[in-house]
Amino acid sequence: MKYAILFSICFLFACSSDNQKVEGEVKDENGKALQEVMVQVMGTDLYTYTNADGYFAINTKSRGNELIFNLEGYKLGRYDVKEDELMQVSLEALPPKMEVEAKVEQDSISY
Repeated sequence: MKYAILFSICFLFACSSDNQKVEGEVKDENGKALQEVMVQVMGTDLYTYTNADGYFAINTKSRGNELIFNLEGYKLGRYDVKEDELMQVSLEALPPKMEVEAKVEQDSISY
């Protein structure tokens, strides 16, 4: 019985040490909260999205020390994981896309 309890405690400790919760906020360069930013642990399939306030929380499971921030219309952000503090992330907007219109005229060739 003593060994079963000791094993259970060791198992719980091992499982809990594999958890690393990271929290933060994502804003644009003007300080506006960004919603639906994909936050992914680099090199893994672990990801989440920011809420309406730009807030996110993700468990990295100690499998990475860099987060990727991705939102259409903004430059991709890469930030090192900061433990025990609220991460403050700022994404820079991409320049507006330019639309190019091309006209092709066909000359008729006579023989």
